[in-house]
Amino acid sequence: MVKFRPLLFVVPFVLAGCASYQPTELSTLQPTDQVRLELDQTELARLLAFANTSTNSVSGRFVNQMGDSVTIVVETPSTFMQVSVPRSSIVQTSRREIDNRKSFFFSALVVGGAAALAVMDFAGGGRDSIGDDTGVDETWIPLLGFRIPFSFSFGR
Repeated sequence: MVKFRPLLFVVPFVLAGCASYQPTELSTLQPTDQVRLELDQTELARLLAFANTSTNSVSGRFVNQMGDSVTIVVETPSTFMQVSVPRSSIVQTSRREIDNRKSFFFSALVVGGAAALAVMDFAGGGRDSIGDDTGVDETWIPLLGFRIPFSFSFGR
C-alpha cells in the first residue's frame, strides 16, 4: 500500500473531473450552480480580493437573482463571503459544466499510468537492495498520514 500513496494526490483531480465554463443567461441559472461572472472595471475593483484579474471575473456559487442584482458566494483559500453584484456591471455570465467524456479519459489515463508503474515496479530483478551489506539502508518515508482527531474511548 505504501507504494500507492502518491496516487492519493491524483484522486482530487479525478473526482473534480474536467470542467469548462459555458456562456449562459442569468435566467437559466439554478441555485448551487458554479458560475463565473465577467465584470466591468468598477465592480471588479470592489471585489478585487475575490477576482481573477487575468479574466476580469469572479467565480463562485450562484445563490439567487433579485431584481437588478445577482447574489453569489465567492471564496478565497481563507474565507468565503456572499456578495451582491449589480446586473448592470455583469459583462458575461458563464456556468461551470463537467465534461463526462474528458473525465472518463482522464481517469482511464491515470489508472492506466498507475497500472503501468505497478507492473514495472513489481517485475523486479530478483535481488534484495535493502540490507545488501553496502552500509546504506533504504527507508521508506510515508508521504501521507492520517490521524483521527478524536478518541474512540467514549469518555474513559
